[in-house]
Amino acid sequence: IETFLISWIESLDPQKKIHQHHRLSLSLSLLDQFKVIEILFKSKISNVTLSKRGVFYIDVALFKTQKRSDAALSIVESLLLGSNGSFDVDTTTTGDDDDESDDDDDGNGDEKGFSAFENRVLVMGVIASPRGFLFGSSVQFSFDNNSSMIIVGLGQPWAIKGDVLSTTIEIKTRASKVVVLEKYSAFMRVINSRTNHQQFDGDDDVIYVTGCGYPDLATRELIRILIGKMGLKLFIVVDWDPYGIDIMRSYAHQVEDSSHVKWIGLKENQVPPDCFLEMGKNDRKRAQKLLQSDDVIAHTEWETELKEMIEREIKAEIESLSSSEDGLDALPNLIAKEISC
Repeated sequence: IETFLISWIESLDPQKKIHQHHRLSLSLSLLDQFKVIEILFKSKISNVTLSKRGVFYIDVALFKTQKRSDAALSIVESLLLGSNGSFDVDTTTTGDDDDESDDDDDGNGDEKGFSAFENRVLVMGVIASPRGFLFGSSVQFSFDNNSSMIIVGLGQPWAIKGDVLSTTIEIKTRASKVVVLEKYSAFMRVINSRTNHQQFDGDDDVIYVTGCGYPDLATRELIRILIGKMGLKLFIVVDWDPYGIDIMRSYAHQVEDSSHVKWIGLKENQVPPDCFLEMGKNDRKRAQKLLQSDDVIAHTEWETELKEMIEREIKAEIESLSSSEDGLDALPNLIAKEISC
C-alpha cells in the first residue's frame, strides 16, 4: 500500500521525485488519513459518535499515539469539509480524571426527608448544579402532589438538574438497574448502540448515568435515591486507573449496602494488548493515597487492581475496548453481559 501511494503521488508530477527520507513519514501520514476516513465512514453508517480518543483506539497498532490520529483527523476535516467544517467527533479525550476529587463531601445535599408511597416511589429534596446525564428507562419526576410531572430518560440524554430534584416530591421508574459510566463519550457509545439496535422502549429495565468524571452533588443524590432508597442495582464502568477507582468510590459512598454495587469494568484482564498507558506522577500519588483508605482496603478487588497498577506502572482507558475483536460494540457487549448475570 505504501509503495502504491508513493508511486501514485509521484505520477501526478513525474518531474518531482519524493526524497527517500520523506517517503516513510508521507506514507504513514496517508495511511493514517485513509484509516480515519474509513473509521468516520463506518461510524456514520452506524450512527455512532466517537471521541478523538475513541478514534485513536480503533487502530492503536497503526496510529501509535493520539497525536497522529488527531493530526490525520484534522487533515481529513480540512480536505473534505473546508477550514470551518468538522465531523461529529467528540473532542473529549479523558474526561475529568485529573481533577482533584472532593471525596470528603459525601454528596448527600440538604436532605428534607423521605417517605414511601409505593414500590420505588419516594419524597426528597436537594439543591445542586447540573453536570450529570441520564438516559434509558423512563424516570418520572412528580411535583405538587402529582398535579404536574416530567418524564425523562427516553429519546435523548437528560441533564440531571438540581432545581428539578429540589422541587420533586416523587420519583417513579420501571427500571431495576442503573449503569454508571465515568465518561460522557462512553455514555454516548452505549446509547448509540442501544438506539441503533432499537433496544429502547418504555419498559426498558436499565437507566444509564454519567457524571462526566467526578459526579456532582445532584448526580450523587440521584444515585443514592435510586440505589439506596429504591433498591435498584448499581453497575459501574470506569477507567482502569487510580482516578477511575476514586470516581467509583464517589458513587459507592452513596450506597450503604455494598451488595447493590457491582464493578463491571474496566479491569486489567479486559484491556486489549498494547493498550496500556504509562502511569504519571499524579496517578501514582493518587494510588498510594487510595491504598490507605478504609473503603479500598475493605474491597479486595479494588485493592488488588490498584496494587497491580502500581507494580507495573500502567493504566488503561475505557475507550481501549474498541481495539478488541468486538470493536465499537465491545463496551455495549460487556455491559449487556455483566448486567444479565
